[in-house]
Amino acid sequence: MNIGITGATGFVGRRIAAIARQEGHQVIAFSRKPRPDPAVFDEVRAFADPGAGDYSGLDALIHLAGESIAGLWTKSKKEAIRRSRVEVTQA
Repeated sequence: MNIGITGATGFVGRRIAAIARQEGHQVIAFSRKPRPDPAVFDEVRAFADPGAGDYSGLDALIHLAGESIAGLWTKSKKEAIRRSRVEVTQA
C-alpha cells in the first residue's frame, strides 16, 4: 500500500512510518518541517510545496499533524488543537 502520513516527522508519526515500512508499505511523509530520512520514509513532502496536497496516489492517509497538546489547555488552546485537526481535513 501507499500510505501518506501527515505529521510523520513527529514522535508518533515516525514510529507508525517505521512499522509500515517494515510491513512492506511505501510511506510518504507530509510535514511542515520535512526532514528526509530514507530509512523511515520513501518520500517527504513539505505542506508548502506545490502539489503536496495531492493525495490521489495514496491507498491510505493517516492524519497526525496539528497543534501540540503540550501546555495549558485554555479555551483558545483547545480551539487551536481542534482547528488544526479538523478544519485542515475539510475542503
